[in-house]
Amino acid sequence: MEKAREIAHQISLTDELTQAYSRRLFFELAAEELTRAKRYQRPFAIILLDIDHLAQINQTYGHLGGDHVLRFCSEACQSNLRVQDIFARYGGEEFVLVLPETDLEGTLTMAERIRRQIETHVFVWESQIIQVTISLGVAILKRALHHLRNSFA
Repeated sequence: MEKAREIAHQISLTDELTQAYSRRLFFELAAEELTRAKRYQRPFAIILLDIDHLAQINQTYGHLGGDHVLRFCSEACQSNLRVQDIFARYGGEEFVLVLPETDLEGTLTMAERIRRQIETHVFVWESQIIQVTISLGVAILKRALHHLRNSFA
């Protein structure tokens, strides 16, 4: 019974398809990092990534084709992470990265590296090539936020 609880708990913390942290765990971990950044007056950056036209990809290539795209985008993000970074699936086609101790230049460099890795990848699904692009938003949080969720409104 204890093993089943442990498995259920683990499932609630990660997205099964992409192995990224869940949105719930993201807010917990990001709030801790934000508190640390405010306390020590250190930089704190966020990258929000959106897979362009994922609904259309799902309609054209089926949900398995869309899942293939989601998994690769997750892997591309995770391959660029440092130990202290936080990566989560934020929504159906959205991922979020928290980069503690990262300034604007470092954040833009990582965002561009991820964008290039995804957009130059040749996605082949059932002998068809899927053209994938992403949109990225970058925020450097310099002042105290009252609540992390407000920054995503």
